[in-house]
Amino acid sequence: MGEKPTAAWVLSLIGGILGFLGSLIYAIIGTAAVATMPMPGWLAGVGIAVCYWFVIAHLIIIIGALKIKSGEPKAVKTGGTLVLIFSILGGFNILALIGGILALTWKPTEAAATV
Repeated sequence: MGEKPTAAWVLSLIGGILGFLGSLIYAIIGTAAVATMPMPGWLAGVGIAVCYWFVIAHLIIIIGALKIKSGEPKAVKTGGTLVLIFSILGGFNILALIGGILALTWKPTEAAATV
């Protein structure tokens, strides 16, 4: 394949990695805070669940970015859809959102599409 959606892949991957690291730090700090400080019962659980949801969402963004890197039109569309959906559901990650949009609007060159 000739042309690949490099900008979409790079933005999605950077957004996924930064979001994953940030949400993982928040999840660890939140879990430690709940273990050491008294908090209202259900509020602590909800906060930790949201932090871990963000961790999972950003892992899915990274998986979508790896699909985008393949350069195959169907895989690029699938990866772009994953990145777009989970960038919105995972805390509105702007870098990943732009990467997902770029992946969905990417068109392969004619030579690459016929291979």
